[in-house]
Amino acid sequence: MDSPKFASHRTGVIVSVAGLLKYLEEEDTAKIDSTLKRLARIHRNWKVRPEQVD
Repeated sequence: MDSPKFASHRTGVIVSVAGLLKYLEEEDTAKIDSTLKRLARIHRNWKVRPEQVD
């Protein structure tokens, strides 16, 4: 079972990638840049513990 923090990170990634695809279609470079920064921040904060891996 996922911890709340792990599920929150996963949800953040899914929402960010969905937004990124939309912004790529619209060619909105400011939003693309901020979304990539958000994904990088999520990646830096991502800590997988052994109990989270099946």
